[in-house]
Amino acid sequence: MRLWSIRNPIEIDIINQKGVLFTDAKYIDPDYKKAYDWMASQLEKRVKKPNEHCRYPIWAWKCWDSNRNCKPDLRTRLGKRNEELVLVELDIPDNLVLLSEFHLWHFVLNNWYLPINEKDKLNFENTLKNSPSNCYNDLITKSWQNIFHWEKLDPTYHGTDLGSSIQAVFWELKKEWITKIKYFKSK
Repeated sequence: MRLWSIRNPIEIDIINQKGVLFTDAKYIDPDYKKAYDWMASQLEKRVKKPNEHCRYPIWAWKCWDSNRNCKPDLRTRLGKRNEELVLVELDIPDNLVLLSEFHLWHFVLNNWYLPINEKDKLNFENTLKNSPSNCYNDLITKSWQNIFHWEKLDPTYHGTDLGSSIQAVFWELKKEWITKIKYFKSK
């Protein structure tokens, strides 16, 4: 599977030295830890971890924006202004990757319910009125599975860009998967 990942130049040095890169948990924003833990658990259900030290996945793009180009557009800001970054093109075995819809990922990040359509949203709101509060979190978490099945969601409810930005997660980035490297400065 062809993917692109935006990396720090230091990470490229690590890949060159060790032949592999894993996500360092210290770089995960504490505000998003719950969402990242959830995504890691979803990847672990589908793809075996390469080792016990691997806790969080590496992120990449399957398609940054299909309305323009699947490869990330380096003319946009992809990090801090003037930050030195690296666009890494990868070819990873499909069975090691979990894909999800980028726009829908924000429901997970914000701890929101992700409805299939308007009717599902109304049913959820109705359920909240008539159910104990502990049911709330279970319904929300269960709804997040929809980020992996975006083609089943109603585009008239979620918008016509649904499925245009697909992100990927995987446990490790091996040197032999790298097909191209481009150093750049974020705009």
